[in-house]
Amino acid sequence: MNLFIKYPIILFIAQSFISYSSVAQTSNPTSISAAAFYLKGNMMEANMQYGALLSVEPENIDYQYYYAVTCTADSALRMEGIDRLKALEGLGSFGGERLFFLALAYHHLSEYTRAIKVFKRAEQSAVRKSVWLSEVKLRLAQCEAALANQTSLTSFTRHSSVTVSFEDFFRSIPTNDSPYRMILLPTELRTKYDKKLGWVSPVAFDAEADLMYFSSYGKKGETGLDIYSAKILSDGSLDVPVRLPESVNSLSDEINPFFHAASSTLIFASNRQSSLGGYDMFSSELSSSSGSYLDCSAFQSGINSPLNEFAYYPLSELGRGWLVSDKSGYFSETVLSEIELEIDVQIETKVEAEDEVEVEVEVEVVVEVEALVENVAEVAEPIDIIIPVEPEKQQSQQHLNLELSSSLSIQIGVFSNEPDVSLLPFGFNLFTLILPDGLYKVFAGPYQNEDERAEVKQKLIEAGFTDVFNVVAKP
Repeated sequence: MNLFIKYPIILFIAQSFISYSSVAQTSNPTSISAAAFYLKGNMMEANMQYGALLSVEPENIDYQYYYAVTCTADSALRMEGIDRLKALEGLGSFGGERLFFLALAYHHLSEYTRAIKVFKRAEQSAVRKSVWLSEVKLRLAQCEAALANQTSLTSFTRHSSVTVSFEDFFRSIPTNDSPYRMILLPTELRTKYDKKLGWVSPVAFDAEADLMYFSSYGKKGETGLDIYSAKILSDGSLDVPVRLPESVNSLSDEINPFFHAASSTLIFASNRQSSLGGYDMFSSELSSSSGSYLDCSAFQSGINSPLNEFAYYPLSELGRGWLVSDKSGYFSETVLSEIELEIDVQIETKVEAEDEVEVEVEVEVVVEVEALVENVAEVAEPIDIIIPVEPEKQQSQQHLNLELSSSLSIQIGVFSNEPDVSLLPFGFNLFTLILPDGLYKVFAGPYQNEDERAEVKQKLIEAGFTDVFNVVAKP
């Protein structure tokens, strides 16, 4: 039976509730403004605007698609984005593009086998001018390399965390016990190409050798950003910079070098093909006998991820320092975290069987460990973060399931004014979160298990809220 017929007051309340829609009351969120944020890569703002548009036009396929894509850009919403992209199978004209973003989300979840298969489907569905086609090939190579390489069982403790501006993080590191104050490259060492592209590198020093390290495009930028060194002469002037050898540099970008004197190790970030995805941390040891750099290798696993690690600044020991990454940030915000590595045991990665994986099959919910860490300015107590691998998978998954079960909620809508949720008669246990732009996002929950959440979700749909969906959130 239609609940609106049985309980007329519900229809009145629902209409009043929906009237708080940001689109209904303001002209701010429009398809044009949402698309503009999307094209600029501002996934956080695009997500908010497409969410607001969906609350008014829940059947709009374009809004559904772009909202799903923006969800995959955030660690907490990634599984929701995957579910929504899967639900759009056969709708609209998204084709290979939908598969690309679906595979990209799997890649960010470190589900390399599933990502490979979906990337290949996207490549087969691509047209010649697909703007994402070149990235498909790079991501395929990265996922295949991740499966083939050995990995380390590494855990680290996150002592504190603070959101920083990616453009400004290297100018100073605002910590109590860190000695670092980043220095920008002197003007005379910047090439014309650096200046043309607006690139200014932070510098690092090897005090014993009087060497300065930095990144530069060089004269023409044929090999992207590379690591250079320049000798500091006795009179304080700088010698002609020298590009470090191929054992350090690649055809991709290398940025943010740091020289750890105690271990004679050069640490830097690179987005080369052998990274897990985006920028990863790499290191190369300086041979004391020959003065040459040994072949670089990926830094301790547990630090690197399929998202971006931009820089690592160790303290006195190589295994403790400051990591600059976007893997735990809200919609890829850059986060500076003090971490301490604890274990490094080499084991082999188990490659999953090559069984056919259908995109439409329900996928077990897997949440990145970093997504469970609140993005706050300071964490009062240390948080132990374990990067799980096969031997610890079952125990780690049980812990994640306990954390996840306390955040099982349902999103009802996004509104420009704070709605009076007490008007709803069902006792849905609603709560409201205020978004950064002042909009209000209303949720029901949280619930202890999926069955309870599914029952309440059905009641909400019967009450007229047709665009409700499952999320991970809590008051």
